Parts: sequence; C-alpha cells; structure tokens
Amino acid sequence: ILKSKEKKIYTVVKEWDVTGLDINAQTDLESIVVRLQHLEKGQWKDYLKEVNKLSPENGWRCTFKAEEDNDANYRVVEESPHTGIVEEGQTGQFDFKLNGKTETADFKVSCQFQPEANNAQNAGTFTIKNTYAPEKTSVKVSLGNWDDQENRDGLRPDSVTVRLLMDDQDTGKTLVLNQANNQGNNDQ
Repeated sequence: ILKSKEKKIYTVVKEWDVTGLDINAQTDLESIVVRLQHLEKGQWKDYLKEVNKLSPENGWRCTFKAEEDNDANYRVVEESPHTGIVEEGQTGQFDFKLNGKTETADFKVSCQFQPEANNAQNAGTFTIKNTYAPEKTSVKVSLGNWDDQENRDGLRPDSVTVRLLMDDQDTGKTLVLNQANNQGNNDQ
C-alpha cells in the first residue's frame, strides 16, 4: 500500500517598492501571475500547471498546495506580460496606471522564503519584492569654448547652472559648471 504524501500550503506575498514613481502600490499596479515551481532532475518545472494571480483585490497574497517535500525544492516565479518568466535577481517589465493610462516600468525582482517551523500544514511564506529600477542615462556636460577673447571684457560668469529636463519637464535637478569642477566634465 502506497501512502500519499501530505499536502502543505505555501503562501505567496507580493511587495512593491515604487520609490520614484508617482503611483500607489496598492491600487495602481496591474495584477501579475505567479507560479510555484518544483526542482525535478536539476530543472525547475511548473508544479501542477497551477498559477495564481496577485492583485490589489486579493491584497497581493495567494496560496499553493504542494506535496510535502524539502522546501528547497520549491520556488515561486512571476510572469511579466512583456518579458515572460522573471526569476530572482532579474528585471522584468510590469504595468501600472498613471493618470488613467497604462504605463510600463522596469522592476528588479527579489524573493525570500521563510519556513514555518511550528505549523504542520503551512510550509512557509515566499515574499516576492519588486523594486522600481529606472533606466539611467549618463550625459557629459561642458561649457565648451568661450568666444570672448579670453574674457577680455570681464563679462564671463564664474559659473553656469544647467537644469535637467526629462520629456521637456523640469526634474528639479541642476548641475553647476565652473572652473573648480573642470567646467562640468563629470557625468551626471
């Protein structure tokens, strides 16, 4: 007689770090699909083809039932509508609403598993955290050459302030160019 393995519950909790985005993580982000995967012969495979959606409606939480096994043999991955399966340490593109319009941004994914030692039915909790990871651009700024006969009239300013714009909008960031910083030959 074969004895069937006991089922354990794995809880998945989603956290968002949207620092730098003008959105509410609890209401403005689109739902995502998560999958419980099992390590089988050295390969990660979806466990029973079961997927769950995490969304503001379910408080960014769900559960999976799986046969009792070594917890190290399970992991949770999420699915981006744009980049497919996103694993621990990878960056994926996820959707959010901004002023009623759907936008997409890059988020770096991290995942932790906290085993539940004192509960026979609850195996533990996977916490997936997506951190906003904006693409960074580097621009070299310099004053160039002055056409003032080496400041003959003494009108050359001691410094020049450059404002950083993004999509024709002032970001509030500035860079002061002067002799001391080699006239702005630093990446900003």
